[in-house]
Amino acid sequence: SSSTDKNSLKTDPMADFHFVSFGQAITQAEKFKDRQIAETQLQAWLLSLTESHREENWPKIKLIQKALSQLQKNGNVRLVLENCFFQTLTLAAAL
Repeated sequence: SSSTDKNSLKTDPMADFHFVSFGQAITQAEKFKDRQIAETQLQAWLLSLTESHREENWPKIKLIQKALSQLQKNGNVRLVLENCFFQTLTLAAAL
């Protein structure tokens, strides 16, 4: 196996859930056009945050749970993700 494969296994599963700007959040939301892929990614982020057992993750966990619920109710994938990511960014700025 190549070193690239090994490096990808060590990648932080939360790396794509850290935002520094609204523009970055919009760009990230645009990557998930397919509902199933978006739900799978949200569930992976949710699992990672939940397994860390860190109290400061609870607001993010709640935002992801809300996004999953909205997607399951047939919400627009991009808008649901943008809303989740914007709220995450706003939450980070408030801390």
